[in-house]
Amino acid sequence: MKSILQIAIYIISTHCVFSQFAFNYHDLKLNNKPKSSYSIIQTENGKVKRISEFDDKNRLIFKYRETEIPPFFKDKWKMPHRFIYGYEYDKNNRITRQYDFNSNAGLKIFEYRYENNLKITIELEYTDLNEPEQNTNPYGYIDKIKSFSELIQSNETKNILTSNKKVRYVEKLNEFEEPIEIYENSRIFGDSIVTIINYKEKGKELTKKVVGLNSNEIKREVINDYSIENSVVTEIINFRNEKKTSIYRFAESKNLTDNTETSYSERRGILTIRHNIFDSNNYPTRILVYETDFKGELVVPLSSKLKKIAEMEYSYDEDGLIKKEKMTNYKTGEKETRKYKYSIKTK
Repeated sequence: MKSILQIAIYIISTHCVFSQFAFNYHDLKLNNKPKSSYSIIQTENGKVKRISEFDDKNRLIFKYRETEIPPFFKDKWKMPHRFIYGYEYDKNNRITRQYDFNSNAGLKIFEYRYENNLKITIELEYTDLNEPEQNTNPYGYIDKIKSFSELIQSNETKNILTSNKKVRYVEKLNEFEEPIEIYENSRIFGDSIVTIINYKEKGKELTKKVVGLNSNEIKREVINDYSIENSVVTEIINFRNEKKTSIYRFAESKNLTDNTETSYSERRGILTIRHNIFDSNNYPTRILVYETDFKGELVVPLSSKLKKIAEMEYSYDEDGLIKKEKMTNYKTGEKETRKYKYSIKTK
């Protein structure tokens, strides 16, 4: 079992946060896609940073990503944090197998079975006879794998496929193949749980409730409010012994006219606002981050009264791939620019 800290590191390394941006985060996709299978290889200063491989149906089948060593492990890790994902599909374009290689957290494969209105997730994990010390990035060497064929033929994959299979999730699906009940043995809650999901309409979750099957206690509830036009306000309520222990609220809104999206989050009396601006191809061109005192309302209009604390600017090449990212942190005065080059390989 991997530690919660490892999970936290994964989140920090792969997701943007309000006051500090994650570089090189957006998926690679081409404006004009080849009719055959192809790969996009991204380099920075001559070093491969990302690879995305697509089959002849333009389905993503392989993804490689390399990030920096997390600051708190600079003295401990010798290699960057690396991630590999691979995907296999059935005739209905549903994922049947997902490869999930994380150089720090471990190497896994998830298999998905579809039976009537059920989706069953099975987990297989790499067996390491010499159990590595946690948070040492022990699988940094996975950078040797640079394609889907190399992934499925690797010794690591062969090892995983001989391991014991564990059922992780059983999902009951609605007519849109969305989960309405998810059963699992939860490591976080230390209980077998069911997550019950209700929808406002297709693609819009209304409520999500996590209930312990052994304790028969509610563990968490998520409520989405769509009463503000083109917006959703989400409230996450955590419980212990059937009593509320914490409540967290955040919101997202879209302006279809300006092609922008804005998210809002409150923490310790400070409202943080993240404003995303997209071009006509729906590529992000700027992200602006603001702060202001929280006065009870999550969704507030953008104005000059807000304090701008950070900004990210993106520019693209003719293929629609990011060629430059520029980050400015107005709190610290830090500025950083990164430039990328690409090669496209077709088969």
